[in-house]
Amino acid sequence: MWDIWSDEVPYTLDAHPDENVSTLLFSPNGKTFASGGSDGLVHLWEVRSGKRLHTFKGHKESVKKVTFSPDGQLLASCGLERIILIWDVQTGKIHNAITGKSDWVFSLSFSPDGEMLASGGTDGNVYIWDVRTVKRLHTLIGHRYFVNGLSFSPDGETLASVNTQDSDVRIWNLSTGSLSHTLPGHSGGTWSLSFSSDGRILANISQGIISLLDVRTGETLHTLMGNTVSFSPEGQTVAIAGLDPTVRLLDLRTGEIQQTLTLEIDPLYIAFNRDGQKLGIVDRDGTIHLWDVKTNGLQHAFLEYADFQGIRFHGHISFSPDLRFLAKTHYDKHTDTHSKIYLLDAITGKRLHTLYGHGNSVRELSFSTDGQILVSASWDTTVRFWDVETGRLLKVPFVHAGPVDSISLSPDEQTLASGGSHGIVYLWDVETGEQKDTLTGNSSDVTNLLFSPDGETLAISRLGGTLYLWEIGPDFPEPESLKADINADGVVNVQDLVLVAADFGKMGEYRTDVNGDGTVNIQDLVIVVSEFDE
Repeated sequence: MWDIWSDEVPYTLDAHPDENVSTLLFSPNGKTFASGGSDGLVHLWEVRSGKRLHTFKGHKESVKKVTFSPDGQLLASCGLERIILIWDVQTGKIHNAITGKSDWVFSLSFSPDGEMLASGGTDGNVYIWDVRTVKRLHTLIGHRYFVNGLSFSPDGETLASVNTQDSDVRIWNLSTGSLSHTLPGHSGGTWSLSFSSDGRILANISQGIISLLDVRTGETLHTLMGNTVSFSPEGQTVAIAGLDPTVRLLDLRTGEIQQTLTLEIDPLYIAFNRDGQKLGIVDRDGTIHLWDVKTNGLQHAFLEYADFQGIRFHGHISFSPDLRFLAKTHYDKHTDTHSKIYLLDAITGKRLHTLYGHGNSVRELSFSTDGQILVSASWDTTVRFWDVETGRLLKVPFVHAGPVDSISLSPDEQTLASGGSHGIVYLWDVETGEQKDTLTGNSSDVTNLLFSPDGETLAISRLGGTLYLWEIGPDFPEPESLKADINADGVVNVQDLVLVAADFGKMGEYRTDVNGDGTVNIQDLVIVVSEFDE
């Protein structure tokens, strides 16, 4: 294990003695990583300590690929045999097994919702599997050589596949299982693929060449030099860098280079912030730059080596509305979390306060409209309010049933909405700290929350890309039909009934507890049946 920021080697693992290590992959939260080798074993390791957590035994031949599900709960592995094994990361036990058609399987990819697994191998075909039932959903035929690269679009409706011999990229429509079109590849093969935020453009990166491809038509929109890209949140601009000290902004509508920033050191990583007005840049010297793309000026350059690990572990940054303050999470190597928050003067770059209190990584930071209060949400299940001037905690933390990923303050700042991986959205009275309501119509992870300007509607996005608009107020209870749609497919039918029956007798907070009485029982079955769609 190599810490690239300190240039130190914390530890060396004898992962696969006397054998080759053929695949490595970090888990989505960055706390563990998996290794596979020619000995047929897959190991799960803790990043911080180097401790081996599990050894997965099941493959008889060399393991060539491992991949985590988006929630990090499952690990799939494949190699020089027909079988694909899916492991439970928590227990270390086999979760399921898929017997593939290809003699050797070289590539795997989970869909964004974790419900499908794509595999590719030596027969040149791509197979789409249902993760829960291991039923083969599609066989995608088109490549002349073995498939070694797969990538789902953000909405999970499209799959890109590639191999390094014929170099073409094939785009598949997963609703029909048909080939949409073939995109021209690079003569040297594809290194990586990246979709734009709306899934309409695919960046194909290889050997310092970036091809921007129209996913719908297959047309090559632009060919540029670089090895790192970042699409703006609205999808109209792409930042490109990597081969020289410049960062360029390309307008995807006109094809024109809008702006160029020249640094002293080649950029290693670039990323837009949420509103697309600023671009964070980490160069190969370990300096982080904040570029105001609106004024085309370099605002600041911080040289704080210990902080840059946050770039790898999804640290978070937020500016106050008047741009006076900058809040950013800080990676603590002792706890392996982003539990500390730095509050900085955005004009001078001076650190004003260090905010302590969270027991796990902070997932979102948000300032009040007047910039006097900072709200933080964390995987430690709490939401905290901080006084920006003093750096002190303002009130008793709001406590969730599970990790918190997203927050939104109402325009009048009297209500706070918060949600996370447990699927429940809480509405809090900011003044008293009491829960005003809970929105429990869906069990999927909450990824984003946003109040409308009038504060009467709350937009809720969930894992998988579904967006809900919720009327806020005591007169708008959750419809029974929405509660009864257990799998959130828009239809109440026998599939929802089966899910309730599977949880029958369980006590606690379950999506299948339709009437919310704390127990999954016959009453929940009756409600689902009564809401069956015609």
